[in-house]
Amino acid sequence: MGKHSARRTGEKSRNPAKGIGIVVVICILLGVVSYIVYSKNKPKTAINNLFTELKAGNREEINNYLDYEQLIYSLDEMLTGEGNEQISNIRKKLFDSMEWNIENIEIDGENATAVVEVTNKDFVKVITNWMKSIINERTKGVEVTEEISLQKLQDTLTGTQERKTVIKKIILNQDGKNWKIEIDENFRDLVYPGIDSVVTVLNQNNK
Repeated sequence: MGKHSARRTGEKSRNPAKGIGIVVVICILLGVVSYIVYSKNKPKTAINNLFTELKAGNREEINNYLDYEQLIYSLDEMLTGEGNEQISNIRKKLFDSMEWNIENIEIDGENATAVVEVTNKDFVKVITNWMKSIINERTKGVEVTEEISLQKLQDTLTGTQERKTVIKKIILNQDGKNWKIEIDENFRDLVYPGIDSVVTVLNQNNK
């Protein structure tokens, strides 16, 4: 029996500890890679979710990612507030044709930046045509009330077929487990394409 139980000459001894160590290292590496991918995807998911909800007009969901009233206020104070069906319809039309593409995301701790391309209604056309329609009513001697002004804006948004594409860098900040988008000039100009040049266009039209 001793002869059969003896280890064969040249047979390598197996080290179970070494095999376990390799498995642990692989698991750690996979965990690190997964964490990096997961961390980067969270801001991307937040941006995609925000634009999806903006397009659908889901106010409560939008507020998970930014201050919706502040975003609307950045276009026109008249569109803020609750309980007005006409205003609700206008808000939905602001973003109902929006398309977007996230080009790059950089994360630095609890802050992140993202380069985003957005195609939406051309707000140079929207605002200038809206102003012209109001001026036309006034030249007819019509008193332009807020209700009339809102109706003209709704009609203009419905009739505007022109689209404009812009690319901007936006800022996100981590709030607990969530990422929220900062409403600054870049973000305003991103979701309302062309709005940054509206004042210039209006001045040219008034010359």
